[in-house]
Amino acid sequence: MMLMDQADVIYLEVDAEITEAIDKLKTAKSDAVKLVVPARSGLLQSAVNLKLLKKAAKDHDKELAVVTNDKTATFLAAGIGLAVAATVKAKPQVPEAVAQDIEPDIDEQSEIAEAVGAAAVAKKASDKSKGSSDKKDSSNKSSESKSDLENDGDMEEPVVKTRALADGDGVATQPGKKKAKVPNYSSFQKKMWIGAGIVAGGLIAIILAIMLPTAKVTVLAKANKLPISSKFILDTSTTQNDSTAMTYAAQKLELTKDLSQAFSATGKKDVGTKAAGTISLKNCEDTDPRPVPAGAKFVANSKAYISSNAVTVPAGSYSVITGFKCSSAVSVTVTAAANGDSYNQSNATFILDGTSKISGTGSTSGGTTKTIQVVTQGDIDTAKQQAIDADASGSKQALFDKAGKDTHVFEDTFVANVVSVTSSSPVDSENANGTVTVKMSYTVLTASNTTLDEMLDTQAKNDLPDGNQQLYQNGRSDATYTLVKPLNDSKTQMQVVATAYYGQKINTDAITKAVAGKSKKAVTSIVQKDNPSVTATLIDSQPALFPSMPMLSSHIKVQIKVNTN
Repeated sequence: MMLMDQADVIYLEVDAEITEAIDKLKTAKSDAVKLVVPARSGLLQSAVNLKLLKKAAKDHDKELAVVTNDKTATFLAAGIGLAVAATVKAKPQVPEAVAQDIEPDIDEQSEIAEAVGAAAVAKKASDKSKGSSDKKDSSNKSSESKSDLENDGDMEEPVVKTRALADGDGVATQPGKKKAKVPNYSSFQKKMWIGAGIVAGGLIAIILAIMLPTAKVTVLAKANKLPISSKFILDTSTTQNDSTAMTYAAQKLELTKDLSQAFSATGKKDVGTKAAGTISLKNCEDTDPRPVPAGAKFVANSKAYISSNAVTVPAGSYSVITGFKCSSAVSVTVTAAANGDSYNQSNATFILDGTSKISGTGSTSGGTTKTIQVVTQGDIDTAKQQAIDADASGSKQALFDKAGKDTHVFEDTFVANVVSVTSSSPVDSENANGTVTVKMSYTVLTASNTTLDEMLDTQAKNDLPDGNQQLYQNGRSDATYTLVKPLNDSKTQMQVVATAYYGQKINTDAITKAVAGKSKKAVTSIVQKDNPSVTATLIDSQPALFPSMPMLSSHIKVQIKVNTN
């Protein structure tokens, strides 16, 4: 016991397990260890635990003493020859009732495994049942026990008696008697969990068998046709349907898009200059003066010229001796009727159009010939239409795609409006090519399928020949809608043509309850029992391998389809 003066002191919590105590014992730096354990610790209530501590100390060449004032622990320590001290400063010694060193009479490997397994189970149970407040209380109590043990005050020495203990893991034995083996708690726990898993798996399987399956029953029934043809109004300004007025809520979808199309100019333009000059007019055939207005046409060498100013040509004279004598000359300015250098003439004879009595001579110059390529209105209009035609189908589909899956698009109401047209090259501009930009607006009317069902149901039910008949299908899926005419900015009149189907009344709720939990093979006969118009049933179930219908009627849906044969 000389080493105990420099012993390592290891403090354990009140709920410490045997594995923790052995680990701390093994890792102690000193060859002597004092293990301080609170009096209420379950660790000290088992002779197996104390034997394991003693063996661990022996295996790692440690001198071990347990510091405790727990009477049960002292009694058990006496039975295996383990040194005990009442306080940290007290001298450890083996209790006097058993002075000799008694080797543990246990199967070391099996009992270590059993003790570790039992400790693990106890730890899990403790973690679940104890809260943070319990841990705090345990820590406080451990601290109090530590303080008590370190106090050197007078303490009553433990009295060792050779009687059976009511608490702890077992019963102390007389020296030389074998201790009973500890039960294999690890094996028991494993079997318990396996059994619990089997029970839980069975319960889950039962629950899934009830809750998981779903089924859709399609009932094929004999039906009569009911033609529907009526006019109704789509109104984009309301969200309410008025079956009395046959007016139903609609929505206007709109898509705007900028289109562009390149083009090549095809126009030709004469940008030459006109020849001009002055001619001298004389009257050589008439004895009367001749007025010549501005804008008069003169011709020289088959080229036409237009006078710019009004003049009066004096009268000529005539005598028997000399004959006719021309009048004096007057000047008039003329300009060529068209562009071109062919109108440039020198000392040409110009005759007033429509008469041979007034003529003159003169020259014209400055006429040039030049033709350029220009943009025409036709070029712009053609490019605009090409842009619209190229995009028409794509924009139309893009607009229709904006409608929801439960919405009907009335294709007859589709409208493509040209908002604006601009050209990079204006009309008559001198360009070989250009680009046209067209701003388009596309619109179409839509209505929800629910709205159309309401409209067709109302129309069909009003036309049923017998009030005891049931409407099976209102014909919406095959209905056709045509535009009659727009009434104003928000209302449009439409025409619907459809074929509805009706027949004997079939209670779908009663069918779901009647077939719930029944064999799939029996469904048709069950349905036909109360519904003679039914010719067959089709079942779509999940999981498909189940031979029976779902147990819950709420997991069964029934729909009616007509058999028109």
